[in-house]
Amino acid sequence: MDQHSGMRTVAFLLVVLLAARARGADDCPFAISEFDKIDGAINDAPTCAAGAKVFRACLVGASSDVARGGAVQERCERDFLKRLPRARLRAYNSALDACARKYARMEGSMYQSAAAVCAADVAERYSRESPRR
Repeated sequence: MDQHSGMRTVAFLLVVLLAARARGADDCPFAISEFDKIDGAINDAPTCAAGAKVFRACLVGASSDVARGGAVQERCERDFLKRLPRARLRAYNSALDACARKYARMEGSMYQSAAAVCAADVAERYSRESPRR
């Protein structure tokens, strides 16, 4: 990545994360530091989309988002993972790996947050696209 594209990526991420943070300050139903409550709300959400909504509302743009994103993945995977055909499972895992690779060489906790958001989005998409029982 050249210096200009790296700076554009950083600027884009900052805008996205600051917008999410500003939104989260008003929309998160918990104090941003109440990680157990946020994780519980994601896990207990009636749908994957509801859990993902809590996650997005409570984003902080830092490494603490990694665990919240993992909670979204777990919640969403309950909807589809056991019924996912082998080829789709490979595609799902490949998409998750792509999220990790995209930010692997970036320094800073905001990139860990971005990778977590990416993976949560993948899980939410697969949940939405999977046929219901």
